[in-house]
Amino acid sequence: MTLKGKFTTHSGMVPNKDTSTEYSMLENNIQHRVNGLLINNEPVFTTDASGLFELFLRNLPYDQQTYNCRTCKKFFDDYGNLVIVDKDTNETIPLLWGSGLDGFFDASRYRLNCVVKSAMVLKPFIAKSRKLGSSSCGGWSHLHVIVPKYLVNDSRILTTQQKIAEKLGEYQNVSAYVLIFT
Repeated sequence: MTLKGKFTTHSGMVPNKDTSTEYSMLENNIQHRVNGLLINNEPVFTTDASGLFELFLRNLPYDQQTYNCRTCKKFFDDYGNLVIVDKDTNETIPLLWGSGLDGFFDASRYRLNCVVKSAMVLKPFIAKSRKLGSSSCGGWSHLHVIVPKYLVNDSRILTTQQKIAEKLGEYQNVSAYVLIFT
């Protein structure tokens, strides 16, 4: 999270190194990754990965307290465990956490990628809106991402949870079919 304009910590102290540029790169890299992975309307799933925000903070080189924020923690808790499944290899691919390219956050992104990639897939993911997370709160910029419309529950009848259950049933039917006929 960074303060728009002059970069300071929540305590008002200026950190040893200005990481606001790297933070902007992190936000951009996450959005770019999501755009690239979801270009073919791939289904997205949740996993059992947890404790991701704490893992993120522990792997920062310094200034962990600067990024210790409830809004960002909620983003990690709600969306940090999302994956797609490679159709050819059946490997899970973390939706948000790819390889580095943003310096300060490289180690954190690498560890998040490893943990989410090795987690168990639980259920399909359906969003309530196109924006996941909160882009700003209290003058601070927070992690967020915009997802394609196909991931958003557009039903006027079914709740998001009902839509997830419907998708889960579809995937279970396809899985059973594949097991029987292959």
